[in-house]
Amino acid sequence: MTNTQQELFEKLNHWQIDNIDSSLSFSKRLARENGWTHAYAKDVTEEYKKFIFLAVHAGHPVTPSDAVDQAWHLHLTYTKSYWEDLCEDILHQKLHHHATKGGAKEDNKFEDLYNRTLASYQHFFGSVPPAHIWPSTEERFNEAKYFKRINTRQVWLIPKPRLSVRTQSFLLIALLSGILIGCSGDPVATGLLIGFGAIALVIFIIIRLTLRVHQKTLNKQVHKQKHRNKRTDSHSTTSSNSDTSSSSSSDFSSSSGGTAAGFAGFGGGFFGGGGAGGDYSDSNSSDSSSSDSGSSDSGGDSGSSGCSSGCGGGGGD
Repeated sequence: MTNTQQELFEKLNHWQIDNIDSSLSFSKRLARENGWTHAYAKDVTEEYKKFIFLAVHAGHPVTPSDAVDQAWHLHLTYTKSYWEDLCEDILHQKLHHHATKGGAKEDNKFEDLYNRTLASYQHFFGSVPPAHIWPSTEERFNEAKYFKRINTRQVWLIPKPRLSVRTQSFLLIALLSGILIGCSGDPVATGLLIGFGAIALVIFIIIRLTLRVHQKTLNKQVHKQKHRNKRTDSHSTTSSNSDTSSSSSSDFSSSSGGTAAGFAGFGGGFFGGGGAGGDYSDSNSSDSSSSDSGSSDSGGDSGSSGCSSGCGGGGGD
């Protein structure tokens, strides 16, 4: 790290988002809203600080993990802490949060940016990102679209069992064996059960194998489509409308500062649009309208669209 980078890193490390005098601190609220332990929420908060550092110094757009993104969403509601304490006093620039526009092109872009973010994390901090907070790209984007905001007073949360084919087959055989033992006194019933059990087992195996082949086929099709999209994007992207264009600005009061887009699974859907990605780009464009001219992710700014007069709050978070 350079001296400037080290200085920011130390500032972020010593900066406390939590209000120790509050009975419901930032980390406790983060834990409550996501169903996490308090210890895990505190770990996520520390990783959120590292993400902020990368947003400023990685040199490319960055995408957070889902857990870090939840910390970001919550922090945006603490408008004074976010815009004044963080952006104005520590970063000396703005860090906006934009929603993805959705679609295959956006998904491909954010998956690539997430991979680059993981690489930059290891470069700057000298270690691999903790997998329980920064999962693999496949897990981060495949799982995130299933998140929903629910009321635990109205529903029961029962985890779906995830058993391997071998385990499921063993349980099925054990169940049939138990039934056979119970019917051992009746030869006719035993014969029928053996026949039906064998047929059921064959059907079960065929279904499982068919589903596995179908899933592999879908994965190949998705991979080919992503490859075609990337080839198309590489020919069509220009410097004027690139999703990853960036320019640095250190004047907090006169520039639009950083622009970021984040994937948000909140409120039963995606925050501001479909898709599963988020990025950061340090834009130097003017906030004269509701869109950012320096980024093609202008459709869903979930932070403040302009803070040149003091940055006292956020827009739609």
